[in-house]
Amino acid sequence: MKIINLAKKYRHLALVLIDVIVVIGSYVTSLLFLNTQITDLLEFTKEMCIAVLVYEVFLNVFQMYRDMIRYEIGEDYIKYLISGFLSTILMIVISNMLKFDYFGARINILSGIFISGIFVLYRIAGRSILSRMSNVKRPKNAEKEPNKIENLLIIGAGMGAKEIILAVNNTMKDKYNIVGMIDDNKNKLNKSILGVKVLGTRYDIPDIVKEKNVNIIYLAIDNITQRSRKNIIEICQTTGVRTRVLPSTEEMMKKGGVMNNLRDVEIEDLLRRDDYGYMVRAQISCNYSAVTAACMITKKELFEQVGGFDEQFVVACNDVDYCLKVRETGKWVVFNAFSEWYHYESKSRGYEDTPEKLKRFEGEVAKFQKKWPEILEKGDPFYNPNFPIDKAPFTLG
Repeated sequence: MKIINLAKKYRHLALVLIDVIVVIGSYVTSLLFLNTQITDLLEFTKEMCIAVLVYEVFLNVFQMYRDMIRYEIGEDYIKYLISGFLSTILMIVISNMLKFDYFGARINILSGIFISGIFVLYRIAGRSILSRMSNVKRPKNAEKEPNKIENLLIIGAGMGAKEIILAVNNTMKDKYNIVGMIDDNKNKLNKSILGVKVLGTRYDIPDIVKEKNVNIIYLAIDNITQRSRKNIIEICQTTGVRTRVLPSTEEMMKKGGVMNNLRDVEIEDLLRRDDYGYMVRAQISCNYSAVTAACMITKKELFEQVGGFDEQFVVACNDVDYCLKVRETGKWVVFNAFSEWYHYESKSRGYEDTPEKLKRFEGEVAKFQKKWPEILEKGDPFYNPNFPIDKAPFTLG
């Protein structure tokens, strides 16, 4: 198991080193096979470095260092052959341009055949060996307590779902039983991907979870709006079943294969960044009476002109007070709809949850009411007076 864990941790580096050895070994074998004598070691080293670089470039272009699970997929083996073919062609062109002494057309073609064949064969063999090794060492009580197979429901019937199905079929059949997929495209209903059927839409999730006794849900959709993503997650959460999500395409490209990137639902998955808000105000840069000092940009001259923050408001109301002072000078307080920040409310000082803090807070509110009676009486000029102020924002009483 230690060998497997090390292989996973340093997978990319290990595969690169093995491929470099394969390229070097193949060229040396070809030179020996064609009885080519090496008389200039420096020239030979230069040509070999160029060959290694060319092959590594094409292997990375075709993303062949993503995940060991993918090496059993037929299309990946085709990619190895294509990358080997293109590398061979490019090496022939380079050798003619730079007048190589050793790596001529015959050497490059023979080496290309060796390299492509070895790439495919050693990955098939390696994947098979690793799969067997992962099953050799089992817990002592494995026979007494067999692995519990979880019923898995996949949300989405696209490439993400296909990758999950392939991964489960290849190495995780003892962990998961895929009961089906969910997709809002009704044209996909009752159709199958690799033998797994689309059972319904997002609104059928609760019924399918009960009917199929689902233990875990994988959300395998990337290209949807945040609102749809949030809605699907909320439906999944009503079932009480653990839900895991597939991150963005960019994250997966950075970190590797699909199964390695599935993670539990986080608060960010529930944020509605694409919510238009009342009259699209959440998506438009517009004027407000005040904005939070958690993220505020103001000119130094203006800050000093109005006297900065009023120190009688130690914690609460100081940002609103400052904004109202700015408004008195005739300046606007503008909300930037295109700036996105994470604000952990009261992270450093805590909430107003002690008698001392509540007393201070109430005192600051009283001072604010005393300082700004006029605007409190007339109301916020940037808020519709038909909305009651004792209800949730932008809701009718």
